[in-house]
Amino acid sequence: MGRPRHPERDKSKERYIQSKGKLTTKELAELAGVTPQRIRKWKSEDKWDTAIAPRKKGGQKGNKNAAGKTPAKNGNKNAEKHGIYSRVDLDRITGEEEALIENAKHYDIAQKINEEYSKLIVKESRLQKMLDEIIEETKKEPDKTYIDSVTTMEGDQTLEIRNSSSAFERMKKIEEQLIRVHRSIIKLLDTMKAHEMEALKLQLDKKKNELQRMKLTGEVSIEPEPEEYEIIDE
Repeated sequence: MGRPRHPERDKSKERYIQSKGKLTTKELAELAGVTPQRIRKWKSEDKWDTAIAPRKKGGQKGNKNAAGKTPAKNGNKNAEKHGIYSRVDLDRITGEEEALIENAKHYDIAQKINEEYSKLIVKESRLQKMLDEIIEETKKEPDKTYIDSVTTMEGDQTLEIRNSSSAFERMKKIEEQLIRVHRSIIKLLDTMKAHEMEALKLQLDKKKNELQRMKLTGEVSIEPEPEEYEIIDE
């Protein structure tokens, strides 16, 4: 035979509903004469919140995950850890990176290919700088570590967990990403070459067709090449 239902269980739920969810777990526990842990268990098992109002899309009442923050904009780096995997935004580049792009514009390619190439060379430059900086830092401080992420856990006490990596691990991540970028650049250069060859072929075909048209309309006449005669000494 199962244990009898606690007499305060339904009463606590009713109090919570009548307060429209404003009564805290601690307050409900004091009214019921039980522990806050038991109130949390009842609240979860009996789904008290669904009895107040249906859950809406987006942030819920009492949720403070984004408190005091505006929606993320393009270029927002609030969640960026170390920058190894960050995307390149052409609207937010340095003067030196802009010069890299200017030097890349001698390629006669489609705009989209040129833009992608520009992003890749900026990405390559940033990664290389990060790698060079870590190498210099480890010369001064060989045992230096780098924070990858910080996780905050709220409870009776605020607990902050920091995930870090050594200089060697950080450099390895950067080098792996550099290899990926290099491969992408090589692949894109092949695309550029194919695009340029196709453009040249189209240009030659256009000139050939134009010359053929001019010959047919009589706009130009091409004299036949003279026949070559072999001179025989008698």
